[in-house]
Amino acid sequence: MDNEKWQNSDVWKKMDPKKKKIINTLAEQGKGKRFEDSAGIIMAAVNQMNREGLSFTKEESSVMIAAMTENMSAADKAKVDMMRKFIK
Repeated sequence: MDNEKWQNSDVWKKMDPKKKKIINTLAEQGKGKRFEDSAGIIMAAVNQMNREGLSFTKEESSVMIAAMTENMSAADKAKVDMMRKFIK
């Protein structure tokens, strides 16, 4: 998913408002941060998801990654991609 288009995607438009709030928070708090500096933000989002009993579909997760990496450098985006492949 292209980073510039995540908020225009059908997945985003149909997403639960609670999930949108988490993704918006991740995107906002992660602005200008390197991948290595985002761990605390990601953990806070995971904790919030657990408290609210939320889980993300594969498509929703792609939107979340696009939002989180929107302002990252190419090197940091590559690290995220490598981590995603490792997790699969």
